[in-house]
Amino acid sequence: SKVYPKTMHDKNKDIEVFDIACPKFVLIVERNQSDTKEAEEVVRETLRPLEGTKVDTVILGCTHYPLLRQTIQKVVGANVTLIDSGAETVSSVSALLDYCKLSETPESNPEPTLEIYTTGEASLFEEIAENWLNRTGLKVKKVTLKEEVKPVELKKEIVIATNNVGKAKEFAEIFEPKGYSVKTLRDFPELEEVEETGKTFEENARLKAETIANELQTIVLADDSGLCVDALDGQPGVYSARFAGEPKSDAANNAKLLSELGGLVGEERSAHFTCCLVLAAPNSESLVVQAECPGQIATLPAGDSGFGYDPLFVVPEYGKTFAELGMDIKNKISHRAKAIELLVSQWEKWTHELNQTEE
Repeated sequence: SKVYPKTMHDKNKDIEVFDIACPKFVLIVERNQSDTKEAEEVVRETLRPLEGTKVDTVILGCTHYPLLRQTIQKVVGANVTLIDSGAETVSSVSALLDYCKLSETPESNPEPTLEIYTTGEASLFEEIAENWLNRTGLKVKKVTLKEEVKPVELKKEIVIATNNVGKAKEFAEIFEPKGYSVKTLRDFPELEEVEETGKTFEENARLKAETIANELQTIVLADDSGLCVDALDGQPGVYSARFAGEPKSDAANNAKLLSELGGLVGEERSAHFTCCLVLAAPNSESLVVQAECPGQIATLPAGDSGFGYDPLFVVPEYGKTFAELGMDIKNKISHRAKAIELLVSQWEKWTHELNQTEE
């Protein structure tokens, strides 16, 4: 969103600001791996663009990042100041509560209580919270945030949020043997296009799946995929299809990518494809899976198969681009193939919980 750079430049246009996307930090924190060697490796690799710069301050611009504070400090050095946006928010909220005379004191409430709720896995968050707050014996309750609604009897139908016939066929082979008919957006021309305003693959996939599921009152599967290049701080990411602007053009996107990476060689051209799948039902918790396929960006396009960035994306194990490997091999090793495998592995549990909700 570029909020931090804009705000700082509004105050001082001469400040040099580096804006680094750190999606892997979130995964590390949510897996409760903040104090591991893997976490340090991820932090070091993510912040590598700062090496050799004169950065004196790092702003932790996400609520997950304070859990990696010690590791980040170790990587950037003791002379770099870390600013925790969460701590600043707490300070502002505290001042507001005092001003409105809503805050408590030891005198007004000598026996304060702490209640913690999560929409995720309670036991995992207990571990994370105890590490973060340096307290033991915390009890976390799992809650589902939704309005009280009447149960909806769902049809044995899944709508794939795409107009791509090939993609629909791929998913039909998975769900039809389970007794579900598969439809696409082509079957619902009256639906308005869902604007993808999310900043992450999950946000965009959720927007599509959950919006359409509530409109059609049926199960909807949506995906959002893209290419993330390490040297470009994760770009083009969610903007992969329109990296070079409108109108969308694979050739223009590939040309821009090669231009952006000019002069970089070998591991400096590392990248990965990401695919996030979201399976949504009306008034229910969505099933979300995400997978990656690591690789590198070639210096020249190669191969005639596939689409998008396939002619530039080299899979190290094969030493060839997706476009050279062909669709048969790509569909077995790609980010989407891995995400589908995860989806299938969690399908039974999700549908079981869905059926219990309906009852």
